[in-house]
Amino acid sequence: MNVTTNINKKDNLRIHKVTGRIVFDKLMEALNEIYSKPDHNPEMNTLWDLRDADVSSFPSVQVQHIQSFVSKYWGKSGKSRSALIVSEDVAYGLSRMYEIMSEGKTAGKIMVFRDYEEALKWVESTE
Repeated sequence: MNVTTNINKKDNLRIHKVTGRIVFDKLMEALNEIYSKPDHNPEMNTLWDLRDADVSSFPSVQVQHIQSFVSKYWGKSGKSRSALIVSEDVAYGLSRMYEIMSEGKTAGKIMVFRDYEEALKWVESTE
């Protein structure tokens, strides 16, 4: 599993591209690295591109743990958005679980997409 991150401070947008087979421990390491950086902005909009990630063996029971961890570090003001972009049905299902579990636990908005441009438009929107 590999996570590459591009930060665009001007547009208040952080884009994470995940490739390869997602392993829970490796994902938690990547999240910890992202959120522990001194310049981490918890109100920055995020776009998680999971189209080239393999979630076929990812345990759904770990989605709750990820959601709980992320909610400590992101989306406190209610102004930030996070888009998850997927291409496979399994990834869509896990991402929707994450979206639903996040309701009421973070003030930020989360939405799952299959189209990159649609996700980017939504995450950059202020409506």
